[in-house]
Amino acid sequence: MSCAPIVPESGSPTIWSTQQPKTQASYGHHGQLTPPLVPFTLQTMSMDWWSSGRAASLVIAVMLGFGASACSEEDFPPKEPLAAVCPLLKGEEVAAVLPNNDGGRESGQENLPSLWVRSCSYVAWGELQAVHLAIDGALNDDGADLLKDWYDSMGGSENREEISGVGDEAVFWDDSLEVGMIAKANGYLVILTATVEPPPTKAALAPLASKAISRLP
Repeated sequence: MSCAPIVPESGSPTIWSTQQPKTQASYGHHGQLTPPLVPFTLQTMSMDWWSSGRAASLVIAVMLGFGASACSEEDFPPKEPLAAVCPLLKGEEVAAVLPNNDGGRESGQENLPSLWVRSCSYVAWGELQAVHLAIDGALNDDGADLLKDWYDSMGGSENREEISGVGDEAVFWDDSLEVGMIAKANGYLVILTATVEPPPTKAALAPLASKAISRLP
């Protein structure tokens, strides 16, 4: 297993901008990055993916992983991208935390040199409230390192609570913008977030995450 520092290959897109100090990133609603600190590589990603509340954590993961490999292939071996995510969680199941949702729609397929992202969005009330399910997989050692750093940083250090019984390892967080759950499961990174009023509890989100995980290949 390779544990070399993460360095973009020649000709690959730049991961983040060096025009501003990396510590000055600011975040808007749903954790969306405020330009000009949006990473160059990720500017082309679908807005649905960005609004899933994970943009800030990806940048943190890149910063943590750049130049310091976490040697994470054991947690995240190379995985083929999923064809779809919505079949993993039914709209009527999501209704437990988001009644009258639209049943779910695929909301983005993103492919980076080292990892891939697939996601499904369930929305209601004119898209003012939403639940997002994302499945991420590594393509190589660098991708595995980033997914581990992503898992370690999601939700912020003050809001994270480790939970048992969901995947191989899982964390729940609750902040002023959203609640969510991130899990390592079957070699994938599973992220379930909700911007719903009232916010769902970890007891409400855990069964949904577990159902999605049980349907992974």
